[in-house]
Amino acid sequence: MEAVVKDDTTLLLEKRIKHLENELKLTRREKDEATQKYFEFYAQMDNLVKERTAELQQTQNALEEKNRSLEDALKLVQNANAIRSGFLANISHELRTPLNAILGFSQIIYEEEKKENNGPASYIKQIIHSAHKLTDLINDLISLSKLEAGQLVLEKKEVSLGEILNTCREDLFKKIKEKNIDFKKVVPDEDPVLLIDDYHVRRIIFHLVDNALKHTTDGEIIFESKILSLSKEKATLSLSIKDSGTGIPEGHLEKIKNYLSNPPSSADVSYEGLGIGLVLCRLIADEMDGTLEIDSAVGEGTEVRLHLRNIKVVRLNASAEKTNKDSDVPEKVCRKFLVVDDTVENSILIQRFYETKGYTVWGAPSVEKGLELAKKNKPELILMDINMPGKDGYEGLRLFKSDKALAHIPIIAFSASNDNRDIEKARRAGFDEYLLKPVDFNTLDDLLHQYGGHHSEDIIPAVTKSKSSIDFSGYPLLADLVERYEQHINGPVLSEIKDTLIKVGEIVFAYKSEELAHWFEKMSKALIQFDMSYLKTQFQVLTDTYTKREK
Repeated sequence: MEAVVKDDTTLLLEKRIKHLENELKLTRREKDEATQKYFEFYAQMDNLVKERTAELQQTQNALEEKNRSLEDALKLVQNANAIRSGFLANISHELRTPLNAILGFSQIIYEEEKKENNGPASYIKQIIHSAHKLTDLINDLISLSKLEAGQLVLEKKEVSLGEILNTCREDLFKKIKEKNIDFKKVVPDEDPVLLIDDYHVRRIIFHLVDNALKHTTDGEIIFESKILSLSKEKATLSLSIKDSGTGIPEGHLEKIKNYLSNPPSSADVSYEGLGIGLVLCRLIADEMDGTLEIDSAVGEGTEVRLHLRNIKVVRLNASAEKTNKDSDVPEKVCRKFLVVDDTVENSILIQRFYETKGYTVWGAPSVEKGLELAKKNKPELILMDINMPGKDGYEGLRLFKSDKALAHIPIIAFSASNDNRDIEKARRAGFDEYLLKPVDFNTLDDLLHQYGGHHSEDIIPAVTKSKSSIDFSGYPLLADLVERYEQHINGPVLSEIKDTLIKVGEIVFAYKSEELAHWFEKMSKALIQFDMSYLKTQFQVLTDTYTKREK
C-alpha cells in the first residue's frame, strides 16, 4: 500500500480545520447553554406575568365590586333625596292647607271683632301672628333642607335696587312699628336695574331684622344699603342691619364669626346655638355668591352685613324704563272673581272675607264647575288651584284659555308649594301670577288691584284709537309675524304672546335699533304686568302697518 506523503501545507490546513471544528463545537455548546438559559428565563417571566395578571385581576374585581357598592350607595342616596324632596313637597302642602283655614278665618274674625272693639280681638291677633310665624318656619325648614341637598334654585329677574329697598322698608316697618324702636334707612342715590333673586335677598334681610328685634327693646334699628362698585356690567352691594340692642357675648360671637367665615361642612358644623334663621341666611348668601359679616359688643348692639358680588347690571338708571301714567284715570279693581279649588274651605274663606267688602266671589270645587260658573257669570279674575283630582290646574288653564269667551281673563295659580321649580313651571304654562297658600289677603288685594281693568272685553275697539311713536314700516322683517299679531288681538293667550315676543326679540336684535329696542322693553314689561291694553294696542298698530303695506 502506497503511503501518502503530506506536505506542510496540507498538515497546516488540517490543523486549521480541526481548530475550526473545535471552535464550532464550543459555539454550539454555548448556544445550547444560552438557549437553555433563555427558556429558563422565559419560564420565570411567564410565571411572573401570570402572577401579576392574577393580582391585577383580583384588584380589578375588587375595584368593580367597590364601584358596584358605590353605585348602589349613590342610588340609595338619590332615592333618599327624591323621597325627602317628595316628602317635603307633600308635607308642605298638607301643612299649608289647614294653615290656610286657620290663618284666613282668624283674620276674618279679627276684622269683625275689631269693628266692635271687643277684647278677644287681641287674642285673635296673636293667633294670626303665630300662624304667620309657623308659616315662615315651614318655609325656612323646607328651604334649609333644599340648600343642604343642593336643590335650591335661585330665580333671578330684572328689578331695580330701589324696588328691593322700598319693599324691604315697607315690610320691615310692619315688623317693628309695634315696638318702641326707631327705624332708619340709608339708601344710595343710584338706582340701577339688576338681574337678581330679590326674594331671597329680602328673606335674608327679614331674618336679620327678626334677630335684631329679639335683642332690642328700645333704641333704634338702621337699615343701610351701599353700592360698593358699579359698572355697566357688574355691581357689588352691601346691605346691613344695625341695632342698639343687648349685643352678643364674646364667646358666642366668636362661634358665629367662625361659622360665617368658614365653608359649611356637614361633618364639622354644628347648628346648635346659631338659630335656623342665621344658618339659612348663610346658606342662601353662599348660593348668591355673597358673604355675611357680623360685629357686636355687649350693651352696644349688633351689626350684620350682607355683601353681594358680581351682580349683573341690566341698566344703570331704573328711571329710564318708567312711563308716565294718566293720573286722571280712576284705579280699577277686580270686584268679581272665581276661586277654583277642590278644598271647599279655601273658597269659603275667600268668599267670607271679600263679600263683606262688596266683592262678588264664586267658588268651584272642580275645573268643570269652574268653567260652568265662568261662562255664566263672566268673572274678572280666576284663582286656580294647581293640585286637584281629575282635571288639575294646568288642564284647567288650558281649557279656560282655549275658550274665546274666557281667554281674556287673568288666571292666577293658587298653590301650597313654594318650590321655585313649581313656580317656574306655572309661569311657563301661562299662569299670570302665582299665589301661595295660606292666602295672604294683602297680597291678594294687590293682585286684585294689579289686574283691575285688564279683563274688560271692550278694550279691542278702543285700541284702534291708540297710536305708536314708532314707524314700523321701516322694519319690514316684523311683517313676517303679522298673522300672530292679528291673532293676539282677537284671542290673546299669554303663552302664545310670549312665543311671539321671543321671535320679535330676535328680529329687534338683528336691526340693532335703539328706538326698537326700547319699544321691545316696554312690550316685555307689559307682558310681565299683564298690561293687555298696551299689548293689544301695539299688536293692532303692527297689524295695520303691515296689512296696508301688503295692499
